[in-house]
Amino acid sequence: MNSDQPDQIGDYTLVRFPGAHPGRRSEEHEEQIMGKADIVAGRTKQAKGKMNDVAGAISGNTGRQLKGKVQKVVGKIQAKLGGARRTRV
Repeated sequence: MNSDQPDQIGDYTLVRFPGAHPGRRSEEHEEQIMGKADIVAGRTKQAKGKMNDVAGAISGNTGRQLKGKVQKVVGKIQAKLGGARRTRV
C-alpha cells in the first residue's frame, strides 16, 4: 500500500501523522501517569495508616498505632512527590 494513502481496516481509517510513533507515549505523558499513580498509592497508604492508627488506639496496641502513624506519613510524602512529578512536566 502506498505510504501516502491511509490504511483501511474494515470501516476504520488509520491516519498517520509525520513523526508520530504508534504505541509510543512521550516521556512527559509517562511522568504524568506515574505521578497520578503515586498520588493514588500515597492516598491509599494514608487511609490504611489512619485505619491502623485508630484500630491501635482502640485496642491499646501501641505497635499498631505507631505503624499507622508511619504509614500515614509515608503516604503523605508519596502523594506529594506524585503531585510534584505531575506539575513538573
